[in-house]
Amino acid sequence: MDRRASMRLTRRDISEYTGVADGVLSFWIRNGLLSARAGGRGKGSHREFDQIQLSLAAVLVSLQDYGMNIAVLRSFADFFQRGVMLCEGAASGTGLTPAGLAVASEVAAQLDPFRSLPERAEDDDGADRYPSGEKGVEQIALTLKQATDDPKEDVLAFASTLTNDDRMAVLLYALVKQAQDDAQPDLVLLIWRAFSGAWRVAALREAAIASVIPPPVKTAIVLRLTQIAHRASAMGETGSQS
Repeated sequence: MDRRASMRLTRRDISEYTGVADGVLSFWIRNGLLSARAGGRGKGSHREFDQIQLSLAAVLVSLQDYGMNIAVLRSFADFFQRGVMLCEGAASGTGLTPAGLAVASEVAAQLDPFRSLPERAEDDDGADRYPSGEKGVEQIALTLKQATDDPKEDVLAFASTLTNDDRMAVLLYALVKQAQDDAQPDLVLLIWRAFSGAWRVAALREAAIASVIPPPVKTAIVLRLTQIAHRASAMGETGSQS
């Protein structure tokens, strides 16, 4: 196991490596924006956080720097923590890697049209009433090939459980985890909030970011994944000093 992935961090660590003021950080923790993995119960019991919560803190700092208010930060934190819950549950049950989780998110999007179709049926002459469905299945099969290190059946099974909002949360978690592992160093993250209030995520190569036109939305920011992960990487190299 990657030593950084299992490292536990203190509140002081998160404050030091994200630059967020201790009072602000305390507010975030007290109001559930950040979730401790251990401690915090009883006198003298210090809360301990993992790297994914450190990355969330880094994103919240970026949102705050963009002028987002606490209601937006809370909404985003809920969205992010949903991804954490879904992905860590899948990882513990099946061992899916961050790359496999990202593929599951893409497969879930491709499965979505099938959810609203009636059961497969044939006309009187035996012709398939839904011939486009076969192309969809072929595309899903091609996408699954990208999950080279993960059992395809596990990726597909997880994807089939995801709603549209859930798959976005899963994608965000997977991309942040890949950034922590330096797996996608040139990816840029476009995060936006639709007028419905739902959060959406897209990953782009840095070279293509200038050509992107965001959809009409309430809130949109662009973050380099290295911008989110560099403090977490530094923490993994130096270790906790508290």
